[in-house]
Amino acid sequence: ALPSDFLGAPYKKRLAWDMIPYRASALPVSLLHGKKISITKDMYMRLKKEARQYIELLHEEKKDRIRPQGGTVLFFGDRDVLTSGYRKKYVRWKKYIAGEVSIRNLRGAYHFCLSSHTAQIVKTLLETGE
Repeated sequence: ALPSDFLGAPYKKRLAWDMIPYRASALPVSLLHGKKISITKDMYMRLKKEARQYIELLHEEKKDRIRPQGGTVLFFGDRDVLTSGYRKKYVRWKKYIAGEVSIRNLRGAYHFCLSSHTAQIVKTLLETGE
């Protein structure tokens, strides 16, 4: 995921999870999975912590872009509400990743497409060699 443009400076590092209380957190998580999900308070706190760590890492890495060997394949689920319009937005990844970046659309996939489309993702990576 890319850092959100939803909030401008000085709130660039603020996450949507900072504004969603625990009692309301099951709804957005369910939307991202495409099915009803229940989460515990511990899961909610871990989600917030890991999301914060990820965003902080991206802000640090932006200085020295991530340099993978070979190309990078970005997978997007066509039912993912967070990445709608990705075909225009994916170029923002160039701020973070050096080298060639290609995109793949996963039909019927939601945000967490790795768990639902594992075979298709693995097959694509093996075919592209990336």
